[in-house]
Amino acid sequence: MERSPGRDGSRAHAPAGDAPPVRRGRGERILEVAVVVLVTVLVAGLGTVAHRLESGPVPLGILLGIVLAVSGGILVRALTSVRALVGYGVGGLAVVLLMTYWGPGGDVLVTSSPRAMLWILTMPLAAAVAWAAPRSWFSDREVSFRRRRVVDGTAADDVDTARPGTGA
Repeated sequence: MERSPGRDGSRAHAPAGDAPPVRRGRGERILEVAVVVLVTVLVAGLGTVAHRLESGPVPLGILLGIVLAVSGGILVRALTSVRALVGYGVGGLAVVLLMTYWGPGGDVLVTSSPRAMLWILTMPLAAAVAWAAPRSWFSDREVSFRRRRVVDGTAADDVDTARPGTGA
């Protein structure tokens, strides 16, 4: 498979097994942006409101916020693309900062505590964690598991199927 010419005019070959890039229509791109905006606003808003929650000595709110932010980043990557993670990280930071400095009646949702500073950085860091997740988590390809065994001093492949009991 060949990809489009690069900047220098050469053609880069896709690694074996990689599917060619899929072109998306305008409607799909608009839907992608809508998904990213919706997930970003929900995650950043809920996390900003809940990050100060405590249960005894455990900072429950920031822990739940971090889990929510990383889960949102992985969801964005799974449903859209790696490029959308940039919008998720930057948009999440913008929503958190907006809620930090603009609130009804002058209420402060994000104080100058270390926990609040961690929350401000959580959205971009969550996008980075989702970007660093293995590509295989988001692939639609069938995966087979191979084990190497040695028979009479030479390596042989012993293939186990991905779905035991199917006879495939």
